[in-house]
Amino acid sequence: MIIWFAAMSIILTWMVFQSPALDYRLVALGAVLPAIEVPFGGGPLHSLGAATFVLAVVMIATQKRRLLRRQLLGLPIGLYVHLILDGAFMDARTFWWPFMGLSFTPGPAPE
Repeated sequence: MIIWFAAMSIILTWMVFQSPALDYRLVALGAVLPAIEVPFGGGPLHSLGAATFVLAVVMIATQKRRLLRRQLLGLPIGLYVHLILDGAFMDARTFWWPFMGLSFTPGPAPE
């Protein structure tokens, strides 16, 4: 499971961006990071809100530091790719957290 997310996130990101400045290790880390929640039944890292929050933090924290921004953008990109590879969008309550309520869908994570 972890290899699936790490490898496919790198491949898909390369196919879309083809950027040598993007740190693909961070893409893989971002794609594997939500797997931490699996034993707990899912959580905020399987939501669009968490990935967007990480993206906003990277964009705000790296103003006027373009090269660092390009490298760190790999983390939120990896989180977004995880949502796609996972099919997390099929579980609307978790995917749209916290906009559809603060609780998560009971049961296993979308892995």
